[in-house]
Amino acid sequence: ERDLDTLLHMVVTSARLLTGAEAGRVYILDSTKRNLLLRVEQNERVEAVAGQVDPVPLFKGDERDTGNVCAYCAFSGRLVNIGNVYQYTGFDFDDLYRFDELTGYRTRSLVAVPLRSHEDLTLGVLVLINARDPASGKVRPFPPELEEVVVAFASQAAVALDNAELIHRNRQLIEVLDQTNRQLEAENQRLKDRVLAQPRFAIIGRSPA
Repeated sequence: ERDLDTLLHMVVTSARLLTGAEAGRVYILDSTKRNLLLRVEQNERVEAVAGQVDPVPLFKGDERDTGNVCAYCAFSGRLVNIGNVYQYTGFDFDDLYRFDELTGYRTRSLVAVPLRSHEDLTLGVLVLINARDPASGKVRPFPPELEEVVVAFASQAAVALDNAELIHRNRQLIEVLDQTNRQLEAENQRLKDRVLAQPRFAIIGRSPA
């Protein structure tokens, strides 16, 4: 778990450095596959405080809920690049507005990329926020030419998650095998004890003909 968090933080840090993003997040699927949970949060303008970022629901009842930009990425597998979240009406940004209100931050530009496994399944979403122009220092939309860079970092994050899941499954398999082996050994010992506990008869002589 610690190694995974470290890797994901490194990916977000590097992605922010190359794109000039003020902030970055990694959401991952929860165990029910119905929500995206915040796993990594970085923001150079405000300190992260637990509870400020809510989980992203993926369903309303049994129906897919693609109103949130992260949910849309998770289901569609597509990158989303938005110049100003306060001027774009295609998604529900209430969670970002609420975060801004609580922290005094001002979210403007955003790029979101799904994290896809080697089986092309969504594992989570990488989000970069507020790209800064290297010359003026002002927040700007993420340039289209940087989208491939963000996708590359999303691939790295996906590999880290994929490997972590593989290790987790292997550990579970080993635990199951160990438990099965212990059960077999215990059963074998019980059989031995049962055999040893049975009375033994020795043949002393032959019966007369």
